[in-house]
Amino acid sequence: RFCVMSVSATEVAPADVTPTVIGSARLEPAPEARQSDAAPSQPGAAQASSSSGRFTGGAVKPLAIITINYLFFTLTDGAVRVVVLFHAHSKNFSTMEVALMFTLYEVAGVFTNLVAGLVGSNWGLKTALLSGQCLQLLGFFSLAAWDDSWSKNTAILYVTFSQMLCGIAKDLVKLGGKSITKLVTPEEKQGSLYRLVALVTGMKNSSKGLGYFIGGVLQGTAGTWQTCLILAGIIAATIPASIFGLSNTLGRAKEKNNSISAIFLGYPRNLYILSLSRTFLFMSRDFWFEVALPYYLRSPPCSDVGTTCAVDDSCNTGTSCDQGTCVSEEGGCGGSGMEAATVGAFM
Repeated sequence: RFCVMSVSATEVAPADVTPTVIGSARLEPAPEARQSDAAPSQPGAAQASSSSGRFTGGAVKPLAIITINYLFFTLTDGAVRVVVLFHAHSKNFSTMEVALMFTLYEVAGVFTNLVAGLVGSNWGLKTALLSGQCLQLLGFFSLAAWDDSWSKNTAILYVTFSQMLCGIAKDLVKLGGKSITKLVTPEEKQGSLYRLVALVTGMKNSSKGLGYFIGGVLQGTAGTWQTCLILAGIIAATIPASIFGLSNTLGRAKEKNNSISAIFLGYPRNLYILSLSRTFLFMSRDFWFEVALPYYLRSPPCSDVGTTCAVDDSCNTGTSCDQGTCVSEEGGCGGSGMEAATVGAFM
């Protein structure tokens, strides 16, 4: 986002005239990109006024539908992550076991990113968006059926598969949220494109942060399966707009000559360096943010464990009274002992 917002400070010439420079990275547009920039608008794609540089009514509608759907989807994505994490924590799953539950979520996202562009160019953004929303519904319904009587191994396998569905869904929906900004921006307004991308990305991250908080509140009040059904209801409410408000040809390429091999060939070396850098960036974030931070914030301080008590109210957050002694509800200690909603707010 920093790179995007830095570039957006000045008007940037169209990609087919001047190569984009971000820091020391010089990104030469690929031949395919030059051809697509010079080509007329795709059938069904949102049309923008090239004379005024402003969005027309035809451009605003798909932009609004996809962006709003993207934001609500991201909110539920952040919420379900907290729900799974806190429920597993309450059932005494270790940090390693919880980390395993999120493994396929991340791995599936990598492979989905590779094929999502092909899905969009061959079948359109509407197909990609609806596919992601339906998979997210399936993931929520499967998580709502999580049975606490299962063994740990069974629960880990089940939740890992459910999270994989959510990971695939996330990147299919993200394709629309990232691509629609390019489709509705006039070619001579590339500076506006960078600002629009920065705006949508900022709103997306804020929505995900709000989802962490909402997930924490619902987890602490409604319960796990009830929260999953509430989140499924949010996704279901956005699907009609995708079905009836978007064209089947939106984002579809005229020539279906894209392939996986084309992703790794014909593009500037600097582009691959930036992609690899992003890999390490997200790895470093998830290393502490995904499991370690919420587990620490949720666990009670060890000083609160072992104190005498008469009722549960005399024990602090994260502990309960058991035979006159405050014990940890999750079996561990050494953290901050925050409520689920407060942890969600921090995240």
